[in-house]
Amino acid sequence: MKSHIAALTVLAVLGIICNFALGNWDRIAPISPYETYAGSALCAGIATEIDGRTRACVWFLENGSGDRFYRIDIVTGETAYTSNIPLLPITEDGAGSSLAYVPDRYAVPSNGWVFGFKGQDTREFWVFDPGLSSWFRAPDVPEPVTEGGGLCYGGVEEIDGVPHEVLYAFTGQYHQDQSGNYWGHFWRYAFDNMPTKGDFVPVNGTWKRLPDLPAGRMDRILPRLTWVPMSNQSPSYPRGMVVVMRNNLDRPPRGYFVRFLPDRNGWEDRGHNLPNEEDRLTPGASITAFGPDSVMFLLGDDYPTLYGFYNPVSGRVRYLYHTPEIVQAGAALTSMIGRLEAYGVFKEGGPGRWVWRYYLPAEQEGEQGKLGGLSAQLRAVSGFGGNGLKLSVSGVAGRVELVITDVAGRVIERFSQQSGGGTAEFVLPLTGLARGVYLWRIENGGYSVAGKFINHG
Repeated sequence: MKSHIAALTVLAVLGIICNFALGNWDRIAPISPYETYAGSALCAGIATEIDGRTRACVWFLENGSGDRFYRIDIVTGETAYTSNIPLLPITEDGAGSSLAYVPDRYAVPSNGWVFGFKGQDTREFWVFDPGLSSWFRAPDVPEPVTEGGGLCYGGVEEIDGVPHEVLYAFTGQYHQDQSGNYWGHFWRYAFDNMPTKGDFVPVNGTWKRLPDLPAGRMDRILPRLTWVPMSNQSPSYPRGMVVVMRNNLDRPPRGYFVRFLPDRNGWEDRGHNLPNEEDRLTPGASITAFGPDSVMFLLGDDYPTLYGFYNPVSGRVRYLYHTPEIVQAGAALTSMIGRLEAYGVFKEGGPGRWVWRYYLPAEQEGEQGKLGGLSAQLRAVSGFGGNGLKLSVSGVAGRVELVITDVAGRVIERFSQQSGGGTAEFVLPLTGLARGVYLWRIENGGYSVAGKFINHG
């Protein structure tokens, strides 16, 4: 899609999730072609690193003959390795090793932390600070993390009147009651992220055991979990939900989804089944939120090129083909909170392994890109002594921010305004802006829409 006004090309990179439109896979960056085992993990977020630059990143914990931890800049494909990783080495089966990104709401410029389970029957819990390129020991998990362990970010929850950042976790531990029913242990880690000078707040949190997962024999369920924030179109879920993809032990339906509702502190009685009774999770199975209201998943190496989407409200499950590489043990999926993109690593071993980005195709100029209740329209305009862009956004309330960056993630311009009527409008003059590709992002209430434009000068 091109629109020419004084040599300006506008490319609106927006998507609509409502019909699960078939998206595109793009290679972001090559990764070391080592053999990879279960326990490899991904997470994604925004980081201001030790060099002072703010980047959109994917972090990859590679369990294999390489045993590495590194981040990939998803804009440039640049890769950087970190040494002295307390999570490494990992045993071949992974045994609960996992990662989760937590944003720092108060960071200027944007930043966050990477949390990790070492797993392998240890209680170790660690946090990585991208600004220091260093790991710090967080409070130990109350019980050892083993096979079936997992970790995900869970948004902000008010605890004793104070907002806390929350992570949800399985340790892989379970027990059997007197009736023979299994119960999987489910935990919450929460820390007060109010700015406090001199405190490294991520390590000041506490663990709390939440209601156990019913029918949770964790060593055979292969549970996978993610937090889905839910948009303002789903008022019944004010704190979102934790979606778990899991197996039954011995009977159809083999695979299904179940939901934990934080505002009710409980699991729903009913789950949503996979389309076929025999479908089940196998090595490489992965799950991540895709936008505010849906989930993207891999079922594993029994379905080596399949991926799909799950609507946690309607229960609709749709399978799609094909992943760009085959899914095997060590595969992983992740996403950035609220965005219509996912990132994956698939193939076990061999040359040519890549981190991949999945996104919905671009729309035509003038159509609306939507994310939850937030939508934006981008068009080229003239006036104010030159040519420029006008970004109109609706479905907003309160502070609305527009950020313009170059492809390396450097912030070029940042604008903000208050919206009381549900709409906002930004005008960006292009006079004096160097030729090149630029990215824009509008954020409001934890959601965002984004795109890019090319200035030909």
